[in-house]
Amino acid sequence: METGVSRYSSVPECDAPNISLLSEEADRCDGSGEVNDDCWQQLEAFWGAEKHRCCQQHEPAAFESSTESQLENRDFLSEPPPQESFEEPLARKATKGNQPAAASDFLYIVRGEDINDVPTSYVVNGIKPHEFPVIGTYVDKRVVPGFRYIVRVNRTSRFLFGGQPLHLESVGRGYGKRITFEAPPGGLNENDNFFYSDTIAQGYGFAPVAVQVGDRFRVQDSEGEECGDLVLDELLGEQTEVSCDVRKEDGAIVKDIVVEFHARFLCVNNRL
Repeated sequence: METGVSRYSSVPECDAPNISLLSEEADRCDGSGEVNDDCWQQLEAFWGAEKHRCCQQHEPAAFESSTESQLENRDFLSEPPPQESFEEPLARKATKGNQPAAASDFLYIVRGEDINDVPTSYVVNGIKPHEFPVIGTYVDKRVVPGFRYIVRVNRTSRFLFGGQPLHLESVGRGYGKRITFEAPPGGLNENDNFFYSDTIAQGYGFAPVAVQVGDRFRVQDSEGEECGDLVLDELLGEQTEVSCDVRKEDGAIVKDIVVEFHARFLCVNNRL
């Protein structure tokens, strides 16, 4: 808050009243030592005029301060001034050749009660459209053990576990939930691939991974007959989950993830 230095002008004492005038008027009073009504009226009128004159001549300088001026001249209980909506500036920027702000720049709120957990709430930003938020006590319900995820520290470019997609093994309970991933080779007895949901204040972004470069697939024709093998060479963009359901027959969790990639055939037969 900016506050200016107070400046007051010195106020000299008022000029001494003209006692001679009062003395002349006092001659009209009798010498009994008592002042009659006319004398009192004259005295009150005289001092009233003197007081008014002193106030006009020697009025102190105004207190100069930006804070003081705001307190005196602004109504802080009134409604805030109207602001333009997000859509208008974004539209203007787009017309000028600039791209609108990324979706990850916008704020949204996650609530523990929405997933039948601790009734906490967090304001989150920085999570990318294909990621799921994990922050504090909150773990997004789409973060399910048995699937692979890449974990990014929110609002940074830092990834856990070297940026490798790992199978999620378990999500603990309580406030700071322990999130455990598959152990590294030879580390079953000492698995260090875990962290707690409330370790970092800004939280984490979990990106689902269905396939990765190097995966091999067996190709079948419309009749279910094998007709060749292919290997994934390049991923085009992020892998985005579009649904997550529980299969009624056996209780298995089924995810639909949209993936775009380039692949090449390793071997084919005449049926392809």
